[in-house]
Amino acid sequence: MAKKKKGRKTASYVTLHNNAVTRFQKASRIFIWAGVVNFIGLIIGHIQFATGAVENPPFYFCFGIGNFLFNILYYSGLDIVWVYLIAYFLSAALTGVAVLIGVFSSQAKKPFIYASVISYLVDWVFVLLAFFVAGETWTGLLFNGGIHAIITFFLVIAIYEYYNVFNIEKRFVKPVSEPVEGEVDHD
Repeated sequence: MAKKKKGRKTASYVTLHNNAVTRFQKASRIFIWAGVVNFIGLIIGHIQFATGAVENPPFYFCFGIGNFLFNILYYSGLDIVWVYLIAYFLSAALTGVAVLIGVFSSQAKKPFIYASVISYLVDWVFVLLAFFVAGETWTGLLFNGGIHAIITFFLVIAIYEYYNVFNIEKRFVKPVSEPVEGEVDHD
C-alpha cells in the first residue's frame, strides 16, 4: 500500500510578505552591527596591545578604511598615544555613520540600502590597501576579509529580500481597475 502524500500548503500573501520583510530587516541590520563591532574591535585591539599580548596594535577588527589609516599612522612613527586618540575619534565617527546608514536601510530607505553596499565594497578596497600598502599582517587580511565577506553576503541578501517584497506584491495584489458603474471614486 502506498502512503498518501501530504498536499503542499500554499503560503498566503501575508505570510510570504511578512517573512520577506523580516528577512530583509534582519539582513540590513548587519551594517549596524558592523559599526558597533568596528568600535568594540578597536577597544579590544588596544587592550591586547597595552597588555603586551600582541607586538603591533591589531586594527583588523575595524573597518578597512580605519585599518588602513591606523596602520599608516602607527608606522609613520607618530606617538602611540596620538595614534590611538585619532583612531578612537575616527572609529567613533565611522561607527556613527554606519549605525545611521544601517538604521535607515533597515527601514527600507532605498538610498541607504545602496549606500551600505557601496560603502562596504569601497571598504573592501581599503582592506586590501591595508595589507599591500600599510603593513597589515596576513592574519589581519584573512580576518578582516572574512568578516567583510560575511557582511557583504548579508547586504546582498538584504537587497534580494527588498526586491522580493515587491515581487510578492506583484504576484498577489491585483492592479486597481477602473471604477465600476455605481461605485464612487474617492479622488
